[in-house]
Amino acid sequence: MTSGVVQYLPSRELGAGYVPAPFFYRPLNSALMADRRRLWLAAAGIGGAASVILAAASAHLAASGAQPNIDLASRFLMFHALALIGIATLTRAYDGRWLTFAGSLFIIGTLCFSGGLCLAALVDHALVPLVPVGGTILILGWIALIVAGFTIRGRRE
Repeated sequence: MTSGVVQYLPSRELGAGYVPAPFFYRPLNSALMADRRRLWLAAAGIGGAASVILAAASAHLAASGAQPNIDLASRFLMFHALALIGIATLTRAYDGRWLTFAGSLFIIGTLCFSGGLCLAALVDHALVPLVPVGGTILILGWIALIVAGFTIRGRRE
């Protein structure tokens, strides 16, 4: 019941034939997954580099009160850069929308969490809700990765 990469579902109406499946039901094609793998790897590289830069800044700011925030932001960037490398690797072997969702949440959550901590370290009145929102998004990303582990399927090619 497939035609190219578009999958069709039987219509519930009599005599209507087939209707296109919703976008989330269609299989991901290999070109789209390759683009996402590049995105995950680029984001991991940027996060890893930013982590090292922040760790160096944290070491030089040891006397100031900003050091703990920058150190924590650095660690979270590195952990989630490694997680994005794992997601990029897994998407080569598995077709999983939850993997894609988890990777997206990791990028957004890391930007909010680590960015909020760095803003709080640099200015006194940073965007306070940015850090807990980023932390919540990161937690949701890890939950999405758990769901991916239970729902993952082999690549359909």
